[in-house]
Amino acid sequence: MKRWVRLFLVSLLIFTSITYIQPPYTKAATGEKFKILEIRDAWSATNRINPNTGITSMLTGLDATKYEIKMMTVKELNASRFQLNGAFDAIVFDSSAFSGTDRYSMTISDTKKNHNTNKIENDITKLKANEINNAYIKKGLPVFLHQDVFAQTSSNFNLIFKDVPAYTDMAAVITKLKAQKIVRPRLESVSVQQNGAALTGVDKGPIAVPNAPIDFSYTTSVENTNQLVQLFIDFDSNDQFDESEKIDEKPAGKTGTLSYNFDAPSYTGPRNWMIRVLSSDGLTDYKTGSFLMKDQVAEAKILQVTRDVGKGSLNTYLNGTYLEKPDFYKFNIEVTDSAKFSSDYANVDLNSKYDLLIFGFQDSYGAAALSEAASNKILGFTNTGQGLMLSHDTIFRPSQSGNSELFWESKFAGLAGQQNFTNMGYAAPRKSTKAIKQNLGVMTSYPFNLTDEIDIAETHNQYFGLDLEQPDLIPWYNIRENSIDAASQDSGRTVGDARNHYYMYTKGNVTYSGAGHTSKFDKVGEMQLFSNTMYRAFIGANHKPLIKNILPDSQASYLSNEPLTISYKVNDYDLRDRQLKTRIYIDNEKVFENDKLKNNSFVSQTFNGKLSGKTSAVIRIEAEDQRGAKTIETRTIQIVQPSASSPFILSRSIDPATIPQGETADITYTVKTSPMLQKDAIGNNGYIMSQFSVTMQNILFTENFPENVDVISATGLGNTKIVGKTLTGDMPDIEYDEAIEGVHKGLWIAQPSELTFTVKVRAKDSAGTHLFDKKDNTVSSTKTIYRDKKNGKDKSTSVANDTQAFPTLGYSLSKPYATEVKIPSVRIDLNTPSYKVLPEINPTGSQYGTLKWSIADTDIAAINQEGIIVPKKIGTTDIKLIVPVANGRELVATSKLTINDVFGGLVVRDVPSVLYVGQTKSMTGDAIMLSGTDAPIKWIITNTSFVEATGKETDMLKLTGVKPGTITVQAVVPATAGATTYLAQSQVYPIEVKLPELVVSPSNLELWAGTTQNVTATFSPDIRLPFILSKISDAIELTATNTGYVVKGLTGTPNGPVDAVLQLQDFPDSRAITKIKVRENPISLTANDLMMTLQDDQKRPMLNWLPVTATERFYRLEVLQGKEYVKTDTTGQTLKALRPGVARIKVTALKENKEIFEVMNEGTNEKKPLTTTFKVTISSDGSSGESDTDVY
Repeated sequence: MKRWVRLFLVSLLIFTSITYIQPPYTKAATGEKFKILEIRDAWSATNRINPNTGITSMLTGLDATKYEIKMMTVKELNASRFQLNGAFDAIVFDSSAFSGTDRYSMTISDTKKNHNTNKIENDITKLKANEINNAYIKKGLPVFLHQDVFAQTSSNFNLIFKDVPAYTDMAAVITKLKAQKIVRPRLESVSVQQNGAALTGVDKGPIAVPNAPIDFSYTTSVENTNQLVQLFIDFDSNDQFDESEKIDEKPAGKTGTLSYNFDAPSYTGPRNWMIRVLSSDGLTDYKTGSFLMKDQVAEAKILQVTRDVGKGSLNTYLNGTYLEKPDFYKFNIEVTDSAKFSSDYANVDLNSKYDLLIFGFQDSYGAAALSEAASNKILGFTNTGQGLMLSHDTIFRPSQSGNSELFWESKFAGLAGQQNFTNMGYAAPRKSTKAIKQNLGVMTSYPFNLTDEIDIAETHNQYFGLDLEQPDLIPWYNIRENSIDAASQDSGRTVGDARNHYYMYTKGNVTYSGAGHTSKFDKVGEMQLFSNTMYRAFIGANHKPLIKNILPDSQASYLSNEPLTISYKVNDYDLRDRQLKTRIYIDNEKVFENDKLKNNSFVSQTFNGKLSGKTSAVIRIEAEDQRGAKTIETRTIQIVQPSASSPFILSRSIDPATIPQGETADITYTVKTSPMLQKDAIGNNGYIMSQFSVTMQNILFTENFPENVDVISATGLGNTKIVGKTLTGDMPDIEYDEAIEGVHKGLWIAQPSELTFTVKVRAKDSAGTHLFDKKDNTVSSTKTIYRDKKNGKDKSTSVANDTQAFPTLGYSLSKPYATEVKIPSVRIDLNTPSYKVLPEINPTGSQYGTLKWSIADTDIAAINQEGIIVPKKIGTTDIKLIVPVANGRELVATSKLTINDVFGGLVVRDVPSVLYVGQTKSMTGDAIMLSGTDAPIKWIITNTSFVEATGKETDMLKLTGVKPGTITVQAVVPATAGATTYLAQSQVYPIEVKLPELVVSPSNLELWAGTTQNVTATFSPDIRLPFILSKISDAIELTATNTGYVVKGLTGTPNGPVDAVLQLQDFPDSRAITKIKVRENPISLTANDLMMTLQDDQKRPMLNWLPVTATERFYRLEVLQGKEYVKTDTTGQTLKALRPGVARIKVTALKENKEIFEVMNEGTNEKKPLTTTFKVTISSDGSSGESDTDVY
């Protein structure tokens, strides 16, 4: 098992999805439950069609006060979209509910339309298998896989978990679970508050507002170190969290608070959050929640395209709060049919006009009269990320062929996450009016909090299975079997099978609804679901930016020689869209473009010479996000010719156009003149060339400024006075003289031709878009004609010009500019997918421009403009952040970025489960870094007295068994030389040290006195240990040999076999015994006289065999005399009394085979039978009186 860890950095802790484990662990608080996910292919071989049918855990005997078990089928696991990482302490895959080849079956639904999928499609998806592998197995958290999960050789179970040992005994798993300790960190609680009010949920409690901090206060289980706490906000409302949505990160304490301020405009609706605590070993716990944020009205412009006129229009059935809740949401549904869409909408820019397209609701909708061109328009709209809702029978094959038949399949099946043609819905089998909840999220909670089961209009399954490998595909509701009676059991829909029985799901910006088999929707639950679906389709998709506060107004009048100032504000309520594009066109001529405009920015641009010779002009403003969603606004202005009584061309501009609170901006006023004709210059005053002059005099300027700014100073004006918000001043005279030659000959030319002055203002407020209005300023002047140009005398006439005014000028106010920026040092591993750097910009909530991130050495890593780093190779370089602030100033911060080499894996091989005393076995460990270098390995051994170990700090460990017992071995990869923290550590391997099994052969032995026989000692395995011999009888002699010993019979063993003992020298309790019988023949035989009574029956003789150790004591009795008094039994072994008297009995020694036993006749070489005789006296009453016969 691979196990990984991260090192704690003073400046920053960073973890990736594959970092894991390092003891010691944080000890969990008392009372914290150990959380187990239990998974099985099915909970019964009987198809489960009722979601309320009880299921029974196979993990019996676990204390419910200490263990919390969540049970799921593989199908339910594959369809789930909650984060597994941090959700459980252990995962157990049970044995199959089936047998043979049906165990965890990979079989996919075919076109037989079987709705009972209980026994098939029970392979885990790669998506979930990798999630378990990364979040559990690689982090050392226990995952138990029954051998049944590997029954299918080509399954994802075998592909992903091939190195994980399987179990067969559930009792052993339960025992291990009982021994497990909680090692993950724990979040005890999280509370969310704004302005002291608790934000407890979407459908209850207070509603959050923007521009005020929201505090997320947490409590962990115990005081701890080396842990981080992170805050994530689901900015794109897709019910998932990724690294780019991390917005705060701090070292974790027992308690603490993280905060976020929604200071950019966004749509009203739920805000999903996640608090995650992360320990230094990469283990984690998290809590999620939602609250309702009231901001900009979520107003969606929706186009519904029905198949036929008048059928399936949502406007027919939805009204009231299903479509609108003032100040919260509003769905404006425009309805057309497919034929009109193909024709009338051919030239409509769907991208800029609508937020959501809906196609439905009618049976066999896929056959609607939509043209190929129409399909391309739909595809183009969808590719911008804006919302598309498809419905019942859009993606299907009317002719049931083996290939795609409609553009809905060829162009949209992939976007909708559908694959594998099952044709399950053809001819509408097994219709249903019930749907059951599969996942939780915005879809199920807003605007209506939906129940787990809802009534729907009659519908049926669709035609393709879902591709559950796609992480952004989220099944929300499945079709439930209509009747859950026993009669439906065998053929009904299997509970939890979202792949085949989906009713409502989303994939990215595409939503799919199973509604439409009937075109009537009158069930409350379904209407609520439609409302939620429209909101989720709208809010979960990309949205076009909004253009606001546009100047000039439509139909505004401009002089043909007047500069044209265009200003507007661009907002994108998608919280994810931080940078936008904008363009300005005047009569289709592009005059301005900015592809890196910060969201919520104010644009002000002035253009000269664009109105000359025109009577009107069309201004077109475009705003577009990075995914292509676009808004277009147009304004038409009227153009008039200047009059002689309005001699000045007045314009003004402001820099910057957005003024942070407390900062200043310069308003530059420009007064231009244009050449005058003689009649406009001197009129009827007579004419003498070069004699007359015209002077514009008494040019007075007055402006009343708005309350939200202070007037600081003015330069370029004479006699300036600032009283409160009013500024007055005058400008120098302007003299016109007749041009005698050149291009302007005959015209009167001003000197100077242009005057400028500047007013400096300071922002008092911190928000809003405002106007320096035209009506709040005036420019008055007098035209005076002099006859004597040379002397400036002889004033002919003096007339007042028309009062003029500088045009309206837009500006925006914002929060104060940032004054300080810091970025932390970052240390991440080479295989970190991505890491978001969180800058510290002060003061909190201050204003700044688009952040500019860069990395000095781009061969080491890349960084995007969201501050997300993607490592490329190991090394150290610098991160640089530029923060634009007021008046062209920039704040700059730098820090170090270190990309660590990454431990690539630890594989331990050949670890024995048993090691015998005297045996030596080797095991190896391979550890390698991603850079290709070998990592040093260290072996940790417990109970070292049981073994001798060599190579404890090398790749190969050799163990020799010393004495019986149990040891454990673990391979670790130290983080640094001599460190007790590890980059990786293997599982702990128990090894039982045993004595070899000792056996002697033969274990029962028979031999004759004076002979020998070998006894072989066998060790299993063949590891010969030193031994000693012992005996308990002198009848044998033992002599040790290399293979055992030799036993020699010395005397017979008439009392039975005797023991020869072989025992291990160092382990005397380990012994092997041979039972030895020594046979010995007699050399002499005598018998004692015998007394009997008439009552004696089967009386045995009293024989004396010599030697006394003789074992061969076979005999036969024969009555020599007195046969009338006694007789032998049929065996010749015993006597029976007949009547009182005396008899003589002969005893003949026999061999075992009943032949007569002979001995050598003393003094000769001849043999003779070994015999003896004895007297038997029989009395009538047992007395010893005289017998009636003498046998001698």
